[in-house]
Amino acid sequence: DDQVYNYNNEGRYIELERVYASMRPRMVDERIVYLADALTGRYFNRPLEAIPALETLLEKYPDSSNIDFQGAMVLQRGSNQMVAGQYGDAADGVEEYIEELRRSGVNEPLLYALQFVDRCGNALRDYPPAEMVRPDRDIKVPIHYKPAGRGEHLMIPVTIGDHTHDFVFDTGCSTFNYISEECARKLGVKILADNIPITGVERGSVKLGIVPQMEVGGMVYRNAVFMIAPEAANRQGAINIDAILGADFMKAAGEFSIYSEDGFILFPHLKHAKPKEGSNMY
Repeated sequence: DDQVYNYNNEGRYIELERVYASMRPRMVDERIVYLADALTGRYFNRPLEAIPALETLLEKYPDSSNIDFQGAMVLQRGSNQMVAGQYGDAADGVEEYIEELRRSGVNEPLLYALQFVDRCGNALRDYPPAEMVRPDRDIKVPIHYKPAGRGEHLMIPVTIGDHTHDFVFDTGCSTFNYISEECARKLGVKILADNIPITGVERGSVKLGIVPQMEVGGMVYRNAVFMIAPEAANRQGAINIDAILGADFMKAAGEFSIYSEDGFILFPHLKHAKPKEGSNMY
């Protein structure tokens, strides 16, 4: 129990994932078990495992004296529900806690994060989850690199309606996808909500939009959600990025290999077994 607790507490989730299956049956403290279930589910793209573990933690171990821990669990549950496309449940689950935080006047960063889940969930509650539909064959998508400061961006063509536009292919875009307001207008992204709170170097707000269908090399990605940055925010950085295809798309694709020298990304039809050293992305 102590070893798993330390892995959880120190954020050593890759190490925990490697040993947890063999350790779990021998553990005694249920609270640590559910917490490990929740965190490994969250960090290794298994939201449907994380959600019930988090609900059990909140139901069996309500600790009103530790508002930060409870709030973190509520936020984790809402974030996993968003990933799973359970948008309405995500919003409903955080609303009561938002009111509690407002009354207590504590932990403003947590309140800000919960409001993100609340506003996104409510905006998306009437929409189905994002879905990947693809032909039964390997798919090669051409790529190229665009200079960006001292590095490069990997660019991939995305077709929305009658327009094909180069998107940055970026694992760092971990929540939905990203597009500038100008590019969103050009590609016909439907605006669902504005004043969505975000945090980064500093706090700000974006709009939220959805694309009913877009195509990448013959793969059709439906109900893709985008955070839409205002033009002023997009111009503040030294590198102007107008569209990013993020980790949500990559997870929906399931597996891909980047062949930089040959200039393409391969999305295989038949998935390979996980290598012995583990995946390099979850």
